[in-house]
Amino acid sequence: MLHECNRVIMSMPRLLVALLLIAVPTTGRAAPPEILPLTGEPAQYRVASGDTLLTISRRTGTNPAVLARLNSLASGEALTPGTLLMLPTVYVPPARSRDGVVLNIPERAVYVFRDGLLLGRYPVAVGKPTWPTPTGQFRLHSKIEDPIWITPREMVRREGARQRVIPPGPGNPLGGYWMGWYRDRRTGSEVGFHATNAPLSISTAASHGCVRLYPEHASRMFSQVSVGTPIHSLYEPVRVGRREGRYYLSVWPDLYGTGKTSPQHIETLLKAVGLWPLADPEAVRRAAERRDGYPEPIVGEKERLEVNNRIVAAPIAPIRVSGEWMVPVRAVAESLGGKVYLHSDLDEVEVTSGNGRSLILRAGQPTATLNSDAIPLSVSATFVEGVLVAPLTPLANLFEADVTWDSGKALAVRSRLLPAPEPGGTAAAAPAASVSP
Repeated sequence: MLHECNRVIMSMPRLLVALLLIAVPTTGRAAPPEILPLTGEPAQYRVASGDTLLTISRRTGTNPAVLARLNSLASGEALTPGTLLMLPTVYVPPARSRDGVVLNIPERAVYVFRDGLLLGRYPVAVGKPTWPTPTGQFRLHSKIEDPIWITPREMVRREGARQRVIPPGPGNPLGGYWMGWYRDRRTGSEVGFHATNAPLSISTAASHGCVRLYPEHASRMFSQVSVGTPIHSLYEPVRVGRREGRYYLSVWPDLYGTGKTSPQHIETLLKAVGLWPLADPEAVRRAAERRDGYPEPIVGEKERLEVNNRIVAAPIAPIRVSGEWMVPVRAVAESLGGKVYLHSDLDEVEVTSGNGRSLILRAGQPTATLNSDAIPLSVSATFVEGVLVAPLTPLANLFEADVTWDSGKALAVRSRLLPAPEPGGTAAAAPAASVSP
């Protein structure tokens, strides 16, 4: 039976006795969801003789279950040398920190930041449901090389474990590195990051509250942190990320049965960030059913946006919803020579063209006002990260523009007042659009 993360003694003359155990999650209302840029890039791995999913996952710092799913492999399936595998090396980070460590328990991964840069992301094992890893804001209070482990009283009491003292070495459950960050004031127990002599437990929920790393990752992380480093321990099984104007949904297993991966919770989160009316319901369903954390694109198409023969570097990519194109209002309107006004007291946005025509849009409303006439909208306008996204059709009508769609390549909007483009002409890049409404 594996005993770890419970009681550790530093080798003489540096003596430290600490009980390592007891995870008491903090309570409180979760912070509003933040959409962060995706981390990592797509990568591939060519299978060598003797490789297994576990050895590849350890070598590449990935989750073996996600690696298997991404490549349609069964768990434990023999691999053919020379096979090219896709690696799950793109992630939606749970949070960002200028300097500190971010642990996301459902993801079973830890991120280390310094000066705003990501130094490393490491797969980990976290506390099992009966010994959950605590959540909250902490600071690293101890770093120990070659710790001595003593069976804690709580493990003796709860599990009938035999009292033992294990010196540094191959049999020590803490491996060669300990980084402590949580103390239970009632029991004196501690939780921290550490190496492990049970590497097969990585990417699972198997510990007594602590966070295990592969020995080589623990060594690397030990050199990247110091006493006082902020520790952000989170329980975020559902995250939304973005890259190049497209939005992605990441859903990890709900290890502790909180209900945070339910369809209702996912819908609430997507509504909170304004993506619910824009999201592809099938893509959302796939991510929710898989629960493997791999980012699923749910909002935004691959088509580039062109206005009056110029590529528009819009903050949000064009979106196809129920047969209607949704676009960032300011980027399109200003590229067509119009102006955009936010009437915050009325919670509405007014778009005006150069010929005195106007369009009034209200987020969440099924109608708009075009030149004082109410018009129905097939999809309601919505704010995403401060950018108003609305149906393209009324905008095109306002500016008397034509819309053409070259599937997979471009969505083009062109004013009828412009002369016809010359054959063989190329589109010039326009300045990046503002991220305001």
